[in-house]
Amino acid sequence: MAENSSTKWKQTILIEDRVDPIVAVGWYHPGVKYEIHIDKVMTPPGSDPPSLKEKITREKFAPTLSTRGRSPYEGVFGLTKLGRFVTSLTGVPAHEAQTPAWIQIGGTLNVKFCGYAYNADGKITVAISSGLINENVRIVEVSIEKVLNRIEPPLPRNTNLSLRVSHQVGNSLIIPRDQTLQDFGPHSYITQLLFPHEEYADQILLCFGFDILF
Repeated sequence: MAENSSTKWKQTILIEDRVDPIVAVGWYHPGVKYEIHIDKVMTPPGSDPPSLKEKITREKFAPTLSTRGRSPYEGVFGLTKLGRFVTSLTGVPAHEAQTPAWIQIGGTLNVKFCGYAYNADGKITVAISSGLINENVRIVEVSIEKVLNRIEPPLPRNTNLSLRVSHQVGNSLIIPRDQTLQDFGPHSYITQLLFPHEEYADQILLCFGFDILF
């Protein structure tokens, strides 16, 4: 088994800034989403079992970034402490090499927690928080596009692939501060922020704790 198995690692440097470390990291969605239908999996006794195609269906979902032929690109993205969304392609041929692209989406937040989810149209929903309950959770939709720039020979091809990132700020998630203080006390903070299912951007989970935020 060991002789026939192999592991291939890809290394991508998104950012080299010691004062602005990456808080969260993710990868491009490939455009394939499967749905498991619970009502088909758990059938009543005596009924005919459904086929696998009926139990699991493939839903329409766009990749984060695709070629003209709709093949998905491989890539990674990250969000930094100072609220920068940074992204880069992986596995790109040398003649298409490009530097990571970034955009500021965090406003004035000092980001402690970040979650992300994919949308059916290819956009990425990002939720970021400083961890303080008196500051709203910022919701941002990010789009990643490719840009082909002409370059001079003698390189093998006369185009260079770079990325362009844009964003749109959505409605912030307002934390009911008075109720939170009543339930958790004056020294409560957000301790975790995430999307329970990364393909459903309308569901966010927040956890609170009593520890001092550092």
